[in-house]
Amino acid sequence: MTETRARIPLDFYRTPEWLVEALVPHLPYDDTVLDPACGDGAILHVLSAHYDKTVGIDVDAERLERCACSEKHLGNALEMGS
Repeated sequence: MTETRARIPLDFYRTPEWLVEALVPHLPYDDTVLDPACGDGAILHVLSAHYDKTVGIDVDAERLERCACSEKHLGNALEMGS
């Protein structure tokens, strides 16, 4: 029998910083990167050290408002960089 766990609201599961850093060398470089489910911006925070501009969108506008790394809030989106 498998154990069933309750789902986290809005399925928010933070990606560890070390995992994002491990993926960076395998990502194509462009001056802008988009995270279409950015949550609190943890991935964007790491990627902002490698890309000129990072943009994230999420269904949870409240989580975006609490994002410490965002420079600009655009409703359900945030933008960092130039």
